[in-house]
Amino acid sequence: MDNFFSTNPLTPLRENTMSVVHTSDWMLLNGEANAEIVRYAETSLSIAAILSSALERQTELEAPFASDYAALEPGIRELPPQLAFVADNSALGQWLNVATLAEHDGAPRLAQLIVDALMRLLQARPRQNPTTPQQIDIDEAIGICWARRGRLARIRGELDDAATCYLEARQMVRKLPRRDARSMADIGLSLVAIGRGNFPEAASRAQLLLRQRDKAADIFQVHAHQILALTKRRSGHLIEAMNHAWQAFDFASGNDSRRLEIVGSMSDIAIELGDLEAAVHGFNIVLQADVRPRVQVPSLAGALRACARREEFASSMANKKAIGEYSQSLKKLVDDGLAPGDEVLATLAIAEGDLVFGEFESGKAWMNRAAAIATEFGFYEKQFAVENLAQRFKVADARLLQSLATPQHVSIAVPAILTGKNRPNALRRLAEVTF
Repeated sequence: MDNFFSTNPLTPLRENTMSVVHTSDWMLLNGEANAEIVRYAETSLSIAAILSSALERQTELEAPFASDYAALEPGIRELPPQLAFVADNSALGQWLNVATLAEHDGAPRLAQLIVDALMRLLQARPRQNPTTPQQIDIDEAIGICWARRGRLARIRGELDDAATCYLEARQMVRKLPRRDARSMADIGLSLVAIGRGNFPEAASRAQLLLRQRDKAADIFQVHAHQILALTKRRSGHLIEAMNHAWQAFDFASGNDSRRLEIVGSMSDIAIELGDLEAAVHGFNIVLQADVRPRVQVPSLAGALRACARREEFASSMANKKAIGEYSQSLKKLVDDGLAPGDEVLATLAIAEGDLVFGEFESGKAWMNRAAAIATEFGFYEKQFAVENLAQRFKVADARLLQSLATPQHVSIAVPAILTGKNRPNALRRLAEVTF
């Protein structure tokens, strides 16, 4: 493992002054030095860490221990599809699932250790041509690992390392048919471009993948349309963004949890457009369809945000009651324990609800909790959301509550064109969507 790192363009993970090269390093760190362990010592991460240690001791790739993997399967089933050509019951598929679950549960360093150990074992295997369509070429498997390393570097904000890994993935499979690794790398490079603020490049890469639709699996076409939705949204073309989001929705299979996430994303856009009724409907439909925290949290937070906007120009007892109910549901989820990203979303929304009700001290406490987590885990976009809300608290008092505004607010006069016959189809479909 150490030699592998010495020749690898992605540097070893570090926490304070200690290199995290093995799972034992990760487990030894404690207290504030390893928030991943502190926050999740009693959850599935302990099982994932045990499996990761076992993987590091393997000399030939074997599947995870069946009983331990079975304990993780409920969480794995909640994850959206990751791969199109790798069987979930294969050793490769199972280890990648464990890494994905660790990442989702707030332990990207542990996820990388799993991927690194997996790559080491794959690189030691002799090259053999697959004998059946179900078998994965070794170079394809290594390419997938490079792409996953790219993702983990990207979410840490290490965009240069991420781009290097994605390019390595493409290089590994340059002579192979397009399967998972190439599409993962193309999507990853698009997301790196977004991280650098180069939205034209991101859109161009996504469009290029869509032109390969006869070769690219549907799950990657979903990603491509989501990227185009994001680039259109960032450039202010909100209806076009929703149109791409609907195409992503239509490409996703009926049991793909991303369909719910896509509806939630479109509901966020509806808030920006000022169609608060469509936004609340979209969030509520998601809440009715899925009780998993990773889906519930953004939907509850979004619905609360939409009702908070509505309260600013059309206060009503029913709307206040809805804000209170969404806030209480979020508080319960926070008390039950959430992944860091979800906790930031939840606490920010609770703070905004308190802002609406004039409960400034409570709201600031929730906001500060969100700020601490966002800083601890390097959630840069969420730090911006915290700063935005902090500015609103700065100008908020009882007399100004009804006139609070943010750059994303839309006045009641603007969305009037979005009602009735003038309502765009994308919004009309959102206002009527069901599962």
